[in-house]
Amino acid sequence: MPPPPATFVVGISGLSSSGKTTLSRLLRCIFPSSFILHQDDFFWPDKDIPVREDGIQDWDCVDAINWAHMSSVLEHIRTHGAPPEDLKSWQDESPIGGETDGLVEAGFMERMKTKVKESELDEDVRIAILDGFLMLHQDSIVEDKMDAKMLLRVPYETAKQRREARTGYVTIDGVEA
Repeated sequence: MPPPPATFVVGISGLSSSGKTTLSRLLRCIFPSSFILHQDDFFWPDKDIPVREDGIQDWDCVDAINWAHMSSVLEHIRTHGAPPEDLKSWQDESPIGGETDGLVEAGFMERMKTKVKESELDEDVRIAILDGFLMLHQDSIVEDKMDAKMLLRVPYETAKQRREARTGYVTIDGVEA
């Protein structure tokens, strides 16, 4: 049995609505051996999300994520070169966020794909793109599993405008308005 392909893990973090999923999807289009692992796929079920003092669920805190599960999936990726077959990505199936049409000039994606094909990149190396806003928090158990990290910065007003324009969020229990 051949060894699993080497996997290069890139973490992309930043504010909600900073462009993480959009960038991740663009990179996946450019690099044919890549796949995305979304932090949002590791939220606890809705009933287990922490509740703030004002009675509202806190989806933006580190305790809303099942970090142990995410860490074990990353270990599986390192061992096998791919996510576990039973891992279901709620985010990849969602059209919410990550729209890429019209974001780059015409022909840009094809030029980038051509550069990758012509490069000396080892075709056997898989690229795992981790997309999440809390992955680089203090005491993160997944940060040390990344080979490269990117922090996207966006002005507050831009992020606020993007977030308010969203039609909902996908959770393990469905789409939240």
